Amino acid sequence: MVFSSYPFLFGFLPVVLALCWGVRLVAPPVVAVAVLAAASVWFAGYWDWHYLPLLLGTVLFNFTMSWVIHAQANDRARKAVMLLGVAGNLACLGYFKYAMFVVGNFEALLGTGFGMAAIILPIGISFYVFTQIAFLVDIWRDRSRPYGPLDYLLFVTIFPHLIAGPIIHHKEMIPQFRSSGFGRFDLVSVNTGIAYFVLGLAKKVLIADNIAPIADAVFAAADQGLPVSTLEAWAGTLAYALQLFFDFSGYADMAIGLGFLIGVRFPQNFDRPYRANSIGDFWRRWHITLSRFLRDYLYIPLGGNRHGFPRELLALFVTMLLGGIWHGAGWTFVIWGVLHGCYLVIQRLWQRLNGGKPYDDGSRTLGLGWAITMAAVLVAWVPFRATTLEGMLGIWQAMAFTGPALPDAWRWALGPAADLLDQVGIGFGGAGYVRLRLWASAGPLLGVALLLALFLPRSDIMAESLFGLRRLAGSGRFVFAWRATALGAAFFASVIYLGYHATFLYFQF
Repeated sequence: MVFSSYPFLFGFLPVVLALCWGVRLVAPPVVAVAVLAAASVWFAGYWDWHYLPLLLGTVLFNFTMSWVIHAQANDRARKAVMLLGVAGNLACLGYFKYAMFVVGNFEALLGTGFGMAAIILPIGISFYVFTQIAFLVDIWRDRSRPYGPLDYLLFVTIFPHLIAGPIIHHKEMIPQFRSSGFGRFDLVSVNTGIAYFVLGLAKKVLIADNIAPIADAVFAAADQGLPVSTLEAWAGTLAYALQLFFDFSGYADMAIGLGFLIGVRFPQNFDRPYRANSIGDFWRRWHITLSRFLRDYLYIPLGGNRHGFPRELLALFVTMLLGGIWHGAGWTFVIWGVLHGCYLVIQRLWQRLNGGKPYDDGSRTLGLGWAITMAAVLVAWVPFRATTLEGMLGIWQAMAFTGPALPDAWRWALGPAADLLDQVGIGFGGAGYVRLRLWASAGPLLGVALLLALFLPRSDIMAESLFGLRRLAGSGRFVFAWRATALGAAFFASVIYLGYHATFLYFQF
């Protein structure tokens, strides 16, 4: 069950909110914790109840390990137990996410088959495993006291974040479960939560899903070994970059909105990443909670910038390599991680050669730094999207202007101008997968989506300022009316299109 579905919107969510708000009228926050924990476990089991024991098993394992770590008086024993717990989590993730990839590579290398049965990736496993690894490390490092079983169960399984993040931290979340506002109906919070949720739903359904056909057509052609034109390659890659942003940030907005509805504040996960002026700036804006996790639990333990410049470069590269592997079991994800690792290393080297001056001067203008960063990010999105190495190389070759510049679909539309373009060396070709009708329907939306990604205010500004109840109440009836109407129209349009679109992209990770 996904947020952008009728069962969730008109079944699960109203029932859970009614129960949560209802019990808080007569009971303390701990009762709302129990209600939401039960609802979250049911939500997780709705996808496939066969994997519910796995989720609950990891919760029980890590909860037990946290108390075992806490009970050890000896520092060496504490660390050993922590490492055992981390290893158990990684073994679980490794089996379900990477076993088939490893076995497949051995089969290709040895020219034989082991007859391994297909393993279905449990939804959300990457997120709840990372969340619990951080928890164990913090219990060991900070010597903090573990939490009670009900609080910990809700922390891991809380349904807005469970499937695709954001990656939450126990110090941010669990104290909220005992606050007076947890689970309670609050008009301002509910209004803000609705604004967040509708904005995220519109991003996903009205924008991401409608530009997806261009990316799907181009990458499907490349993955089948068919040639694509330069324009198709760049447009398809840009379409995927925007689809992924509006899809994933839309999910994050919906998760934050759901948090407001139940009295929980989730961390922001995006800050207009395609306005970044450097790769480092991009990673401070894209999937912010993952960047925080990689920094705190990989980059800093690997040495960070505390052991000399070469060690810093190595730590940066290894962190991004492992970040790429976390996203998926495939050589394309390894290549994506390698590319971003190289990007960050080059950035650090440039900074060193530039006399230690900041690589990002804080300017928000879209200048040369932005153009270089955007091009680098787009090039890296190709292996992230391509399902085969052949498809990845085909897109890259087309992006490098090694084939026809324009798709065949445009020849008829351009008429006599097509002959003139041929004469000056601008040829037509490609697989023809992106038909003229698709260019006409999704092409203009691609341009609109790019403008929105660059210039639309951050989600928190729109939800809490433009559509927040306090701001609306003091802005006059006319402003209140048109903003409320716009939000209602966005929700109505999104609901109409719910049945026609796919699940969230990040569910596969």
